[in-house]
Amino acid sequence: MIGADGRWATGFMISDNQLVTAGHVAIALDYPWSIHANVPPSVGGVVAMPLPEDQFLVSDANQAQVVLGSPFLAGHDWAIATVEGNGVRNPGENCLAQYSCGFDANDAGRVVTVSGFGLDDEPERNGVLQSDTGPSVGGGVNAYDVRYQLDTRESNSGSPIIDETGLIVGVHAFGNCGGTDTIPLGDNGGSLFSNPGFLQALEDVAGKVVCDGASGLAVPVPVQSRPWRNLLVASLLALSLAFQSISPRSISPPLYKSTISDSDRTPRQIAME
Repeated sequence: MIGADGRWATGFMISDNQLVTAGHVAIALDYPWSIHANVPPSVGGVVAMPLPEDQFLVSDANQAQVVLGSPFLAGHDWAIATVEGNGVRNPGENCLAQYSCGFDANDAGRVVTVSGFGLDDEPERNGVLQSDTGPSVGGGVNAYDVRYQLDTRESNSGSPIIDETGLIVGVHAFGNCGGTDTIPLGDNGGSLFSNPGFLQALEDVAGKVVCDGASGLAVPVPVQSRPWRNLLVASLLALSLAFQSISPRSISPPLYKSTISDSDRTPRQIAME
């Protein structure tokens, strides 16, 4: 997600036109938003632009129709936004990710992965989709606050949290290398999909029931299915939600054609992550 103020973060599509990110991301970044998929390797540390068909413009708050949880509040830091198609395709078209609402925030030792578009000291990897894996550690402040130990960087906020079976279980919200009175040294955290406010909002906004009561697994969207991990590799599911300036100060000037925007990103820390 790239905003007019030059900041970016990460998000992922949960249906053809509904995007999930962290709540603090949605309130921190200025419109218009440029949503990028299939982001290529960076050039000299400057994030490169994908093809026009992989760029989607959210012009203002009315178009975004953002539904928020409670930004910055552990376990409730989520947001759902609407992203329209660009005249070529919808951003989440043919994406059929699988989700779980059965992850226990207090179940330490589970293996989780966070995949997103964070900063990186290696120039060609800066702002490019990458992942890290580590154990869940329990100790959250509520049933929807999941904690884990793995490496994330600024702009990873809004990344999907993926369990050891490949199911998305929540949205990444913060990293904490220094430790605080309530968050131990090295613990990262996010908000689980089992949060009832999130589930109700998704049903209201997208008409979609993500998890059924019996298994905790997703009720699939009736579209052509492809394995989630393949989508992740293709960068179609975890979209770069980098909010960014549309001034021509990057590798090429912005080009707006219909609802397609060409823009690149500049690094900036987003709130808690």
